[in-house]
Amino acid sequence: MKHDDLMSELFDSLGVFFAFSNEQFEKAHKEGVKYTNCGSGMICPTENVKQLFAGLDTLHKKKIEYELRDNSREQLIDEALSNYECFYTWDISDAVESLEDHGITRDEILARFNATKGDHDE
Repeated sequence: MKHDDLMSELFDSLGVFFAFSNEQFEKAHKEGVKYTNCGSGMICPTENVKQLFAGLDTLHKKKIEYELRDNSREQLIDEALSNYECFYTWDISDAVESLEDHGITRDEILARFNATKGDHDE
């Protein structure tokens, strides 16, 4: 099962929904249930907030395990450098932040950036 499917399953099981306006909230909420705004439009029944964040943490850790198992460190670094357009901005900060939970260091990312930046010249 894909990461997004697992996340949707978690949300569904805990009654989580997304609302970006009062109208959306009114359509999705259930009477008598107290809700907590968890940020970025994510609304969760208050009684399930701890379970939600524990579940999200578990999914995050599993995703990292799969990524490290299925990709080399260089592949993960290359993907992050590309996703965060580091070769255009000459700033690797976002790539470093995105890979810190993977145990990939700033020095590794900088070395890969320097080794491959010539491949991205126009």
